[in-house]
Amino acid sequence: MQAISSAARARIGDFNSQALANTAWAFSRLLLADGPLFNAIASQSRVRMNDFQPQNLTNIAWAWSTLQMTDMPLLDSIAAAAIHTIDVFGVQNLANTSWAYAGLRVMHDSLMASISSAARPTIALFDPQSLANLAWACARCC
Repeated sequence: MQAISSAARARIGDFNSQALANTAWAFSRLLLADGPLFNAIASQSRVRMNDFQPQNLTNIAWAWSTLQMTDMPLLDSIAAAAIHTIDVFGVQNLANTSWAYAGLRVMHDSLMASISSAARPTIALFDPQSLANLAWACARCC
């Protein structure tokens, strides 16, 4: 993983939004808080934020939350992009994005309001885990 990190940092400008999100997700899934790599991913993600699909936004937020890493410029950028595209977020994206922010105890009121508004009409589609994640996020953010 150290070799992957080094190679990724050297070519981070070539990464598209999915590659950035997948790399962050993979390292966080392994609980590898590689500071230099995550700083490079955060910087490049802020530059490419308008290219991120809902799943990419969710994966980046999830990665930072899983590792308990707070990067407010990145989290603010994710929130703004999510709010802008919330109408195309699926159930899992809504639940996991809210979970990620709540896990970091980042109180982003406008993001949570957008997630809540988007979730209401589709709440019957939420599986038990997604309902639990959303409920936990709402409880933790209040």
